[in-house]
Amino acid sequence: MKTESSATGLLVLLSILAGGAGFIFLSEATMGVGIIGLAALLGIWARIAQADTNHKKLEAKLFEYLAK
Repeated sequence: MKTESSATGLLVLLSILAGGAGFIFLSEATMGVGIIGLAALLGIWARIAQADTNHKKLEAKLFEYLAK
């Protein structure tokens, strides 16, 4: 469990660094693409958070079922 959490944290950190680097290299001509890329990054983070929440709920139900 700890490994999955740290791996997710590492991937989020790397995506923040990549997003920051991409933001630094934006010009006026590429600003629209940069905004779309940022929106995609936020959508990916939201999906990861949603999947994590659903996984924890399912895991709790499974442990509850197995404890019976």
